[in-house]
Amino acid sequence: MRTMLYAAAIGLLVSWGSASAAGSVVTWTRIEGFGAADVTQIHIGPIYASRPRTVGAGFAALNLNTGYLWFFVKAMSNGNQYDNAPLGAPWPTDVLWGTVVCDSTERYASATWVDTPDIAFTADGDGRFAGLVSLPTACTERPEEIVFLLRHSNRPGNRFIAYGAGRIIR
Repeated sequence: MRTMLYAAAIGLLVSWGSASAAGSVVTWTRIEGFGAADVTQIHIGPIYASRPRTVGAGFAALNLNTGYLWFFVKAMSNGNQYDNAPLGAPWPTDVLWGTVVCDSTERYASATWVDTPDIAFTADGDGRFAGLVSLPTACTERPEEIVFLLRHSNRPGNRFIAYGAGRIIR
């Protein structure tokens, strides 16, 4: 069932908007959080990892020709023990951004990124977005350098709590 959902989403992204060229759709087959030991040194340009989280399921896809981004996350939860929430507890309702980072390795230029509008997540840790983002040129020129992140939109700093994994460029 999950494979059929991914195939349908990719088909929709490829057909939506202008004609597809090779390498015009980037997908991430899962969304992942971080373990407690992981977060101290992980960064994408100036954006650093935040508190440990786990994700039950997730998927993201981006059409480079149109800027259409679609993603969902299910069952995000605490990946560490906190004073106000135990390990594995549903992640508290919060507002996040989906963030597409271009030139993420900074081999070619400084990292640039674009954020979605605010996305309210449920108390069960579920959230989704479907819409257009204005992609920096670096994303369309170097799709192999693109990273997808979920970031806090209502907290100071450039912190992210989850990322797209299993990237495929078609």
